[in-house]
Amino acid sequence: MSHETIALAGLLHEIGKLMLRASVAGRYSWERTAQGDFGYKHAMLSATFVEELLPAQWRKEVLGPVGYHHRPQSRRNRIVQLADHLSAAERNDGLQDDQPRVEHPRQLLSIFCRLEADGQTLPADRRRYLPLQPLRLEKTAIFPGDALSAAEVWRSYEALWNAFRQEAETLRDAHAHAGDLPTYLESMLLLLQRYLWCVPSAYYGSLPDISLYDHSRMTAALAAVLDRPDVDEVWLKQLDSESDKSQLEVALLIGGDVSGVQDFIYTITARGATPSLRGRSFYLQLLTEAVARYVLRRLDLPITNLIYVGGGNFYLLGQPGDLPTLSSIQGEISRVLLQHHRGALYVALAGMPLQGKDFFDGRIGNAWGRLHERLQQVKLRRFGELEPTELAPLFAPLDHSGNEEHQCQVCGLEHPDIKAERIGTDVEPVRKCPACRAFENLGDDLRRAR
Repeated sequence: MSHETIALAGLLHEIGKLMLRASVAGRYSWERTAQGDFGYKHAMLSATFVEELLPAQWRKEVLGPVGYHHRPQSRRNRIVQLADHLSAAERNDGLQDDQPRVEHPRQLLSIFCRLEADGQTLPADRRRYLPLQPLRLEKTAIFPGDALSAAEVWRSYEALWNAFRQEAETLRDAHAHAGDLPTYLESMLLLLQRYLWCVPSAYYGSLPDISLYDHSRMTAALAAVLDRPDVDEVWLKQLDSESDKSQLEVALLIGGDVSGVQDFIYTITARGATPSLRGRSFYLQLLTEAVARYVLRRLDLPITNLIYVGGGNFYLLGQPGDLPTLSSIQGEISRVLLQHHRGALYVALAGMPLQGKDFFDGRIGNAWGRLHERLQQVKLRRFGELEPTELAPLFAPLDHSGNEEHQCQVCGLEHPDIKAERIGTDVEPVRKCPACRAFENLGDDLRRAR
């Protein structure tokens, strides 16, 4: 089973919860099948989803870990089960006195309702919930509001499921013949984001403040890193029996931080600044995503293991043994950036091993803090991983003769390929280097994009 296949199993292991709340009937008889006991109805429905809506070529490998993650019958079943447990470890299963148990499906509680100020939190009657609608950039679709009635909740879940099923069928048919598993996995991940962003992972006996999308993608990421040669049945049972105090290394929390961002964006003259700013900002976002995906590819990790990317930062979940490879990747990225940006931009990489106990009792926050400390240490030694001969160009003259005609009037750097272009109604043309011309073209394309 490839990392993508077991990640897909982790991603879909609780899709049956959406089906259950939408009153979907499964293809299996409840409780027992010829293969064994599903344990829970949502697991039975998840198996139905795999049987009916997954491309046939991946169905057999995914069905067992999805359907039997509560009653594991194999090593891969147990991997998804343990990934599910670790992913749910941060969930708040303690209800407050004013939070009654409910039997009808709930909405996702806005995280802002959990904020505490001066020792007080928002009263229960003023809590706000996210609408049960597909994710789209409209106020009514993304802003929290009052809780829906039970009848409205049922209808919303039914509409969500019907829309999701239709798109899942289209995706299945697109990959019916051979297909491409990484592409399918990423497409399914995006579909789950669109439809499960507002669906609580759990609500009966739990505070419904974690989405089923986030729980599922983290389960997928953990399943991918647990599926490695050194993890056998004995290891899995040992970790599962004492997860909250286990010192077994489960994963590697990897962080990437792009430094030099402020100078790169804002150290430009006023002439031609607007389109250049737009292009440079977008370029940095693309660069961050490109580096994150490069790290994933080098570590042979699926897209589900990209936890976050944005604002010049990214975070991945890797395997504990990936730390030496991460050092090699750091050098590879630095060489490319040094060649193309002359040291103006740098990407710091760092990894923090996660033990089983780190997923419980809020300890994961401490791991994030230690990771940020390591990233800061790497940033203090920018390009320190390179050999002195590789750093020599940083201290050598550019050999452009110091001629003003070779100086870019936008970024101030010298370049042999300077071209003068007019900006708007300016009488005098502005000298620009190839990089600034490219950033301005990108900015103009963004402005006109539809």
